[in-house]
Amino acid sequence: MPAVAESTISTSDGLFFLQDTDYEAMTNAQLAAFADAREPGRGRGGGRLLGTAGGTLLVRSVDQSSRPTVRVEIWDTTPDVFESPWQWQDARTLTLTTGHFWVSDGDGEAPEPLRNLDAGAGAGTYSIRLAHDGREAAREAIARVRRRTIHATTAESDAAWHGIIGIERYLIRIWPATPTI
Repeated sequence: MPAVAESTISTSDGLFFLQDTDYEAMTNAQLAAFADAREPGRGRGGGRLLGTAGGTLLVRSVDQSSRPTVRVEIWDTTPDVFESPWQWQDARTLTLTTGHFWVSDGDGEAPEPLRNLDAGAGAGTYSIRLAHDGREAAREAIARVRRRTIHATTAESDAAWHGIIGIERYLIRIWPATPTI
């Protein structure tokens, strides 16, 4: 059974990151992960769901107001099941210089369950696979909340926005990369 950490997370303009805890490695890889997530010719807002570089995984939520639930599973071997209803993305690799990582909103905020996670096999290369569920439902819920809260009181607005938390979900599986011979 994998080690599991899970929490709802804030996003920074719809972005969140899984990153090596080494600050210098993290900042250097962030810009490269942004570049990896870009789609040529799409302009500033265009991009893929995810990007990776070094020890950083960048994930684009469905909206800048997203508050998704993120579940991280740390496996010691390659998982053999990638089940529904999750929509799985292609596997990527990360290089963790410390063997530890965290999941943050990009502004340096991370909920306690997603801080200083041990990848399990020390510093090195890890395979990572991202899945998502609820993106369309979250997009629709956020659009409804925006319409309903145009003239709402602060209390009504807060309650409405609280209702979107966790509709959008992400599952991240990480395991030591298998060396190629």
